[in-house]
Amino acid sequence: MSADSFRLLDCHRPALEDGRYVLEVRQHLTRMNDAGHSETLAEYSARQGFLVQGPRYALAPDDVVGVYPPAGSRGHFGAVVPHVILGASTLPWERSPSSAAGGQQPPWLALVLVHEDDGVLTAAVPLSRLDKDLHADFPERVSKLSGPGQVLVEPGEAEAQMVAVVDLPAAIVDRLLPAPAHRALLVHVRVRGEADSRAVVVARQSPRLGVTTAHLVSLEGRYDGDGFKRCDAAKSHVRFVSLYSWRFRSEAATRPYFDTLVHGLDVGTLRLPAARDNADAEHFLAQGAVALPREGFDGGGGSALYHGPLVPWRGAGIAAGDPGPAPRAAPGGPIPELQVDDLSHAAAWELGRLMLLHDPGVARRLYAWKCHSFQGACCEALAASDARHRTDHLPCRRRDDDHPFPFDWFDRLMRLEGVPFGYLVATPQMLPPESLRRFEVERRWIESLVDGAFLVGSLGGAQCAHHEQAMRAELHARIPRFGGFLLRSAMVSGWPELRVAVSAKGRAVEPIVRRLSRDTLLCLFDGGADRVELAVPDDHRHFEPPAGNDEFPGRFRSAVDLARACLVHGHSLALAL
Repeated sequence: MSADSFRLLDCHRPALEDGRYVLEVRQHLTRMNDAGHSETLAEYSARQGFLVQGPRYALAPDDVVGVYPPAGSRGHFGAVVPHVILGASTLPWERSPSSAAGGQQPPWLALVLVHEDDGVLTAAVPLSRLDKDLHADFPERVSKLSGPGQVLVEPGEAEAQMVAVVDLPAAIVDRLLPAPAHRALLVHVRVRGEADSRAVVVARQSPRLGVTTAHLVSLEGRYDGDGFKRCDAAKSHVRFVSLYSWRFRSEAATRPYFDTLVHGLDVGTLRLPAARDNADAEHFLAQGAVALPREGFDGGGGSALYHGPLVPWRGAGIAAGDPGPAPRAAPGGPIPELQVDDLSHAAAWELGRLMLLHDPGVARRLYAWKCHSFQGACCEALAASDARHRTDHLPCRRRDDDHPFPFDWFDRLMRLEGVPFGYLVATPQMLPPESLRRFEVERRWIESLVDGAFLVGSLGGAQCAHHEQAMRAELHARIPRFGGFLLRSAMVSGWPELRVAVSAKGRAVEPIVRRLSRDTLLCLFDGGADRVELAVPDDHRHFEPPAGNDEFPGRFRSAVDLARACLVHGHSLALAL
């Protein structure tokens, strides 16, 4: 099975539903007596209780892998049915919507869509008040009362725990909730690879124009043999626990949401707009530099130029080992034309030093290697002089693998792991919303970063300096030649597992993809790449019921049948570099 393919399952029921269990073990020790009969010598038994418990009132952020439409999005969603993807594939079947035990119970989760005009009420209430509030309708179903007239509290829960609730108008509850016969159709499982499985909960209907809030609600214990239970038919609202919710706006657009984002993407190089009336300033802006305020050691103010390791892209045909455009001043030196200093490489050097000191384990490993090299240098110096004639023995040099050099940490540093965003992009104006900015990684900046880290704890002596200089040269030789792009878009937040494919002259190139924030993605790849493709993963595709299907989801025989019929083809964007 390829990385992009997946299988569909109707359900993935847990071996044990949520609840209390008792494990009892009994042992009988018997023997055969002289008469040939079995007699019991001793009996032993032990009982151990345990609890199987999953989420009941809320989901952690990591429990939700993705949603569609994305949270906060605006687009043409009138033809789609929203869904939420859960990381735990058994979660929808870990509890029961019916108070009756046993049997193949349908899912206890449902996704309901409420419009801004529906008169829905939302609140956060303590667990102890779920059945006491004005519109409360929560069932009393578990094994232990927390107090008179209160809901039942499971182990690990507290009466003061706040629970998000949504009060739906009683007149529209039947329209929003799936019919009992359809609940199993609206939840399925997608299996990618051997063990990566996720549950998908689908809404019953498509959203109307305007603002819609999707609520993943609990149906635990809300049904009996006659259908949905209403504790008080006179109440104007029916209360549900909302485990997760998000909001979006459906508009009368002509393109699908992903295509709208793609066509609206501002593609360019990572730099500020051109300064057409100042040639000297434009030269440095073309290198990705910006003027930033600075404060000297004497307290004086002023400005300085700074650019990070990500400089404007010059094209895919850069020769290997090309260090980039030559600076017009030495690193950290003054620039007469602008009367400012360029502190880019000085800042990189200081950052490398601080990052190494921030990791005490690596700092100790580096210092141990330097001490070992110093001892080796002393041995070589003694062996090369006449000291062998004046000493009984020479010190034995330790093996090189006694204190290995921390190449792994420096390799990650060269890939910019852990470098703060403010050092990568000097000003947010270089990466506006809904933009893609191409760049190449400046080798000199990475060399300064590596030097700052490597020179921490350096020892004196000409021989030791020779060894350190050799290692420094080896580190510089390991610096890869990277290009890449930064993407700041709702595509990143809307599809957390957005797929990035890079190629060079038709040959696939393995990219390094890193999410820097909720809506920002960094991609590094071999500098010779000439094409990049952004695509929605196949197992994150959304649903569009067939045209003219007024009986959704009733016409489908199973959850897999529904998913196969309604899943749309994936969306992608190809970009030539």
